Amino acid sequence: MILTVYGACEGMNRIYHKLSHTSYDVHRLKDPLDAIAYCINHSVTLVIAYDDLEFMKGVQMLGAIKAVRPYICTILCTSQVKDTLEMNALTAKVDTIVDLSRSETLNWEKIKRTMTIRNLGTRYIESDGVCLNVHSHTVTKEGQEISLTIREFEFLEFFIRNKNRVLSRHEIIRALNDTSISEKDEGRTVDVHIKRLRDKLGRKNLVTVRGVGYKWKE
Repeated sequence: MILTVYGACEGMNRIYHKLSHTSYDVHRLKDPLDAIAYCINHSVTLVIAYDDLEFMKGVQMLGAIKAVRPYICTILCTSQVKDTLEMNALTAKVDTIVDLSRSETLNWEKIKRTMTIRNLGTRYIESDGVCLNVHSHTVTKEGQEISLTIREFEFLEFFIRNKNRVLSRHEIIRALNDTSISEKDEGRTVDVHIKRLRDKLGRKNLVTVRGVGYKWKE
């Protein structure tokens, strides 16, 4: 899911409409506080924000999002890139800055390149012999098809997109936007799905980090 955050900005409107004509689920919000809450409660993979927002700067909002959801890709759009803004963006761990005063074609290519580097526009995701087709929701391991449920596929995709990073049980459930599970049941739910994935894929890659959670080790 892609989230765009901006008020009145023609350049951002054009980006939004381009994204809307792709295969992605694209949403728009104006309020940065609503956007932060949305990222916490929904499975967002990319946030594209205009820097000139009400209540706070876009770079501040993206920094807050990165603090709670570090795996979300972030793109900051601005009408003029200044040194102070670039420094603030580096501090906020923004992935890309787009200067809306420059060529629209150049900016769109920059956005697409960022999405490609982060595997956001890729049909296939591969790690250590395991290949996911994110369009057909099919999985193969060393060429052999593995049957997974939708929820198992979502777990596996999330782990591989965040490979080699330790993920807590709470973070996994929230990222998958499963609000039906209470905090009390989060640990058991994750453990059950991890066991099922290990039964189907083996224990080599899905490793336990005691006292913290799990990670996909490549």
